[in-house]
Amino acid sequence: MVRPGCGVCTNFTALKADISARAVGSPDGYTTLIVRTLVGQHLLESAVASGKLSTTMSST
Repeated sequence: MVRPGCGVCTNFTALKADISARAVGSPDGYTTLIVRTLVGQHLLESAVASGKLSTTMSST
């Protein structure tokens, strides 16, 4: 099942976002994050440090 808008999305990975999050292609129960800026990196680190988010690193 794919949402109708996904077939025509021109910004699937949120290219201008500090962090983008997608579950498409991620293992069940996980979301892939793409961090593009230092602001995004600081936000991610803050969320992990405060226990709001847990992470694992992919080998790919």
